[in-house]
Amino acid sequence: MSAGSGRRITEVSGKSGTEGNLGEDQPGSPTLIRFSFPIPKNPIIKTDRFSFEIPVPSRIYHFVSYWFLRIQAVTEKPSFRKISIAAIVLLLLLAAAKESAEWYFVRRILDLRGVKELTRGFINEELDRAVTLGVVEYEFPNHVFIEDLKISSDEDFASQRMIFKANKIELLLRGLWKGQPSVKAIRVRNAQLSIDMEDKISGEILSYIHKINIPEIRLEDTTVTVYKGGKVLLENVKGIDFDIRKEGTKINVQISDSLLPIPGFRYVKGRFVTDIGSKNMSLDILFKNAKAEAAGGLYSEFSPFYPRTGKISGQASLESDGTNLTVKGKTEFSGVSGIVLQELPLKEEAWEWKDVDLDHEWTRSSQVNSSHEDHKISVGEDKLTLVKTKNEKGLKTWDLSLSIQDLDDTRNYLPVSSDLDKFGGSLELIWKGSETGNYGDWLKSEAKVSLEDFRWKDPYLDFEIRKAELTWNQAGVLEASMQGKQFGLPWSAILKGKTGYRKGFKGDGSAYFPLQGEYNLDLNTDSILISNYLPLYRSIRQIVREDIHTRMEKLIPEIKFIRTPVYKYFMEYPSGMIKLSSKEVKWEKDLPSMGQLEANLKFAASQSRLEGKLSGPGEGKLISYFTYGSDNPYFNIDFETVNLPWGVPTFSFCGGDLIPQTLDTDATIRFNGNNFLDMHDRMYVTIEKVKLSNTAWKGKGEFPVPLHPNFEMGFDYWNPGTPPLRNVYWKSGNVNATANVYIESDSPKYSVNGTVYSASSESNQPLATSAFYLRFKETNKGCFKE
Repeated sequence: MSAGSGRRITEVSGKSGTEGNLGEDQPGSPTLIRFSFPIPKNPIIKTDRFSFEIPVPSRIYHFVSYWFLRIQAVTEKPSFRKISIAAIVLLLLLAAAKESAEWYFVRRILDLRGVKELTRGFINEELDRAVTLGVVEYEFPNHVFIEDLKISSDEDFASQRMIFKANKIELLLRGLWKGQPSVKAIRVRNAQLSIDMEDKISGEILSYIHKINIPEIRLEDTTVTVYKGGKVLLENVKGIDFDIRKEGTKINVQISDSLLPIPGFRYVKGRFVTDIGSKNMSLDILFKNAKAEAAGGLYSEFSPFYPRTGKISGQASLESDGTNLTVKGKTEFSGVSGIVLQELPLKEEAWEWKDVDLDHEWTRSSQVNSSHEDHKISVGEDKLTLVKTKNEKGLKTWDLSLSIQDLDDTRNYLPVSSDLDKFGGSLELIWKGSETGNYGDWLKSEAKVSLEDFRWKDPYLDFEIRKAELTWNQAGVLEASMQGKQFGLPWSAILKGKTGYRKGFKGDGSAYFPLQGEYNLDLNTDSILISNYLPLYRSIRQIVREDIHTRMEKLIPEIKFIRTPVYKYFMEYPSGMIKLSSKEVKWEKDLPSMGQLEANLKFAASQSRLEGKLSGPGEGKLISYFTYGSDNPYFNIDFETVNLPWGVPTFSFCGGDLIPQTLDTDATIRFNGNNFLDMHDRMYVTIEKVKLSNTAWKGKGEFPVPLHPNFEMGFDYWNPGTPPLRNVYWKSGNVNATANVYIESDSPKYSVNGTVYSASSESNQPLATSAFYLRFKETNKGCFKE
């Protein structure tokens, strides 16, 4: 090759020595392969050739060079050309033979049109389903391919839902050379299988497989979806292999998704065997890291929990003889979240478990009309066991035991707020229940509960139960004792009564089990600080306001209270008495006590009565009659206070707060309705003979009436009323004043007449020395004189 005409490769062995000897190999030295490329002439690059070197180990270079030269020597021999021509001719002859054989089998032996029509006819007649097939092709030596097979879930394709879909199906033939072709095996790749367990085809699909008399069917990399009516049991589970083999009347199905269990990845291995003649069947399956969102529906069939996210591992087995069914297994949750499939009357949204880890071992057996379930759940040292049975009459029994070392570990299992600061305690629970068949006394129970060091603290409540014991016997007798602290103040309680459950039916015919019984609860505490409960009160008030606002903005159908779940489950049948005693009641810790509290609540759906009394430096009385078991719940509250110690803001006036040291009132509050908006619109408040003694006013600016500090103010309050305040007066030292209140431009206005007194030197009686008159307008920002 002339210089500059192309690439040049030069071998340089060894390393450069001091004497410049480049021809001798030196031990361990690489061989340099030099590449040289010519560069077209151009004004930018001056050189006409580009060169670079690559070091290659000597042994590799000599090995490759040796075999390259040997192959080159063979190809240059004349015999090699003859052998190559003969091989090409042989390949051409084989190709021609293949094409001829394919032509012969398609024209003489196989009826591809008949295969297509036979397949369509079998599916139409036996499965009673619509089917479409694409092209049917033969491939030498013994393969037939069916493209685009689709089987509808209906008699036509109106629903657009397929029970089976495959782009290509491979039929492996036998007996072709004998002129008696038959299908030896079927292989399907990347199919989509969708089965509804309530569809009759799901129970007969194995019979169809047995009827077509094909020894082996293999579905590779299959996507599986299983329904049960409108519920999804398995959703788009991808990459599953099914190897279905017939052995006489038995059908053996191997299930897998990979050869080896790789840590962190999904692994499924199972075996299903059924006998078509005897209806015996068995299933054994091992699974690891299965996605909860795909298999949650199936898990919920054996447990009252529906996993939504996370991973599930475990094993399961099934045995059935057509009459008796036994299912058992063990599952492990890893970071699983989901919902509890249990109706909660006091909670509209679903009860969620969040990011939980647990082990669940379960056994379930059933016969024609009876069943037995055994569940064992463990989370660390915490354990729950449940045995549930149903007899031939359909009556159920339960045997439950629960042991929790620290309730704080169960946060993710309970519907508690994220604002919960402290939560703890230990719990031991044993409960046995049995259905009696008597609708009026449906459930007999026997229980024992022990709770220690329970603590609940959030922004609204600080509540402790140091120790609690509860017993419940078969006769329905309930006894409990508790002691603890509320906001750091000691309290105790004793509960006695008789309780049980009835059986009722909802409008849709489903059963529910309302609470019934008579209860007597005695609560005692050393002190009640009302300020501790103000955050809880404000939270409830905000919920009420939001409900009222929502009902004012949206058209929400009215539901009578006696139709709500909370009433039907917990308030329709129970009755009893609650007594509350407190040695003192204070607004705040540094304020004087309002006295000793005694309160009695006698409750029943038809008529309830609440009585309360504060006895101390002053006095307070409350009597309330109310009914919550009627179409229109009604509440009437009467209360009276006489010289009751107060010390906190009570009424708003002139943009500030009135803070009396003692309070006198005589009030009545009446309202009725089935929701908060109705109660708000139908509330009537009358507070008469209000007297605020030793009152301080805290607000911006000056008080509109010239009074001395610690004045007395009185009025009557009516709502609704125009104006709401009437018979207003003030007393302060030697100043007395009265006001006439009227409404103008939606704002109250006050016309005040006052008198200033001075003591007579002769009779020591007050004498009017001067009078004054003023007018002012009250707004949210304050009062403005006119």
